Amino acid sequence: MATNPKLVEWEETRELAFIWMEITKSCNLRCTHCYLDAGPWQQVEGTMTLEDWKTAIAEAAHLGCKRVQFIGGEPTLHPHLPAMIETAREVGFDVVELFTNCTRMDENLVACLSANQVTVASSLYSADPRIHDQVTRTPGSWQLTVSGFQRLLSNSLQIRVSVVEMPANQETIHKTLSLLKSLGINHVRRDMVRPAGRANHHDTSGPSSPMAHLCGQCWKGRLCVSCNREVYPCVFSRGFPVGDVTNGLGPIVRGPALRQFRTQHRQLHIDRSAEASCDPEELCTPDVSCNPPPQCQPDMCPPDL
Repeated sequence: MATNPKLVEWEETRELAFIWMEITKSCNLRCTHCYLDAGPWQQVEGTMTLEDWKTAIAEAAHLGCKRVQFIGGEPTLHPHLPAMIETAREVGFDVVELFTNCTRMDENLVACLSANQVTVASSLYSADPRIHDQVTRTPGSWQLTVSGFQRLLSNSLQIRVSVVEMPANQETIHKTLSLLKSLGINHVRRDMVRPAGRANHHDTSGPSSPMAHLCGQCWKGRLCVSCNREVYPCVFSRGFPVGDVTNGLGPIVRGPALRQFRTQHRQLHIDRSAEASCDPEELCTPDVSCNPPPQCQPDMCPPDL
């Protein structure tokens, strides 16, 4: 029996397959391109309490979500991160991931990550410590990040790292990729700056509309819960709020605002894919749509930490 296209669209625009828990806007770094305008001046905890986060995590799992990523800001600054990670495992998430700058990989945190089989995502901006620290605007951050990578690897934790391209690090991209691989990090990718938050000042010469700069995967069952209760289709889609988590995730996933965003964004993805080709050696950007194979998951790798 042929699949009804309308039914396929209905299912795709209402499922919840992956969720970001954006647990803080605070960060110990001050990266020039941060999508969230995170920094030390931001409060560590927003209006969401630990019980609120536990409820949101449990409800996401109840809705069928199997993958969660804790992100910030710098999520390791949040005092209840371990409890959130443990909750995610208790309610049955298949994939639990932490997106971190890896500067705070202390013994207790690494033990928590190991015990809960958490995967880690991060960024390195240059093989040259001076350039990396210029991007983070935090002296010494390169050494802390690389040491964090080494501690994770020595504890057999899975880590993937993106190198975000920008004028400041353009000349060292290939050296940075080589350095990461020499450290034993096998999942390494290049990425681009998204024009959001502090990155708005970057001259990307890219898409001008708020939706056009998105990666093209946001319609595939993604959702972001912010520390101030606002919910977005993804971490970069700040211009498209779809609800307040106080009212529950179910009404948001089934609601008209998210459905409209996903339908529009799905069409944008289809239009791009019709004209695009895929070259794994080239930079993967929102303007290079290729309907990637399963092993290529740009949706799970926000590049702005």
